[in-house]
Amino acid sequence: GGSRPFGATLESSDGIPAMLPRVRTIVFRSFLNAPTAPGAPSSKTETLEFITDRRSRKCNQLLEHSAAELSWYFPRTREQFRVAGQLKLVGADADEYGMGHMLEARLRRWKGGMSDNARAQFMWPEPAASREQLSDAAAQEEKDKTDFVPEPPLGPDSEPTDAFCLLLLEPSSVDHLVLKGFPQKRTLYKLGDDGEWSEQRVNP
Repeated sequence: GGSRPFGATLESSDGIPAMLPRVRTIVFRSFLNAPTAPGAPSSKTETLEFITDRRSRKCNQLLEHSAAELSWYFPRTREQFRVAGQLKLVGADADEYGMGHMLEARLRRWKGGMSDNARAQFMWPEPAASREQLSDAAAQEEKDKTDFVPEPPLGPDSEPTDAFCLLLLEPSSVDHLVLKGFPQKRTLYKLGDDGEWSEQRVNP
């Protein structure tokens, strides 16, 4: 339908000396429903929620350089959103870096907002690590099954693995472009220091 995104990518610095950007394609899960601060009640926020593997390179990269921009295109309505902000990780050790109030949201996502196959990914071998290639096809198939199909399956009653993290994008600006119609319409939204959003129409 018209509300389904297409081509949602996340771009952030990868922490190398040249500061070259890196792009990842990710699945938007929901807007975060969680306390905004320790001791506060849970509430719906403007923070975009994703999941990621703590062992992946992007996690160490974003801890060094957390600024990022998400590009989102809706083909049916021909709308593009560019959402810039700061990334935050919520892992098993969230208490150690002041994000303990987000642990309930992490647990809720693991138990109620993912399929068994999605949970299984966090038991896979380390992402991007070198993989042994066996010459025997049957042996390779058996090894792949052993490495990538956890037994027993990780159902909703299981506990999150240490590799499982929430990845949160806290937006500070939005560039909204409507390609349908003539002329095209473009609007910029910015979050002020007072927590209020401003809106400005600009040329496409």
